Amino acid sequence: MKGISPLLSAILLIAFALSVGVIIKGWFEGLSKKTTTHIGEKIEEKLLCSEGSISLSEVEFCNQSLSGKIENTGRINLEEISLLVVYPTSTQTLKLCRADSEIVNCTEANLTLIPREVVLFNISTSPNFEVIRVLTNCKEVYDEVKSKDVIFC
Repeated sequence: MKGISPLLSAILLIAFALSVGVIIKGWFEGLSKKTTTHIGEKIEEKLLCSEGSISLSEVEFCNQSLSGKIENTGRINLEEISLLVVYPTSTQTLKLCRADSEIVNCTEANLTLIPREVVLFNISTSPNFEVIRVLTNCKEVYDEVKSKDVIFC
């Protein structure tokens, strides 16, 4: 009978198993490093954002204009402040930024509030909203006012 010797076949089998093992080890190390980094970033964000709190109050709607007060009531800076206006069939995001001493609607939300900072806003919007929600860079840090709690003139 002709064929490869049992010794050579054992060596080839061991070499194949080792090379497959090295490939799997490299893939697994890369995957676990990427996953660990991602989870670490999410935990860091959660811990940081757990110190955040924001308040939306004194909301009024008059002459197609929504006004009110936003206060950072937490212990960290809050960034990317915007208003989400919820209508019966749609939503509108009003991104806020500073223009001199006023808070205005802009294309990119760049409003940052330090702890205990209060800003007043006055933004044009439609009247048939159900909820006004103030959003921040921390997804869990928001406040909202229902339309029944808004003062209409």
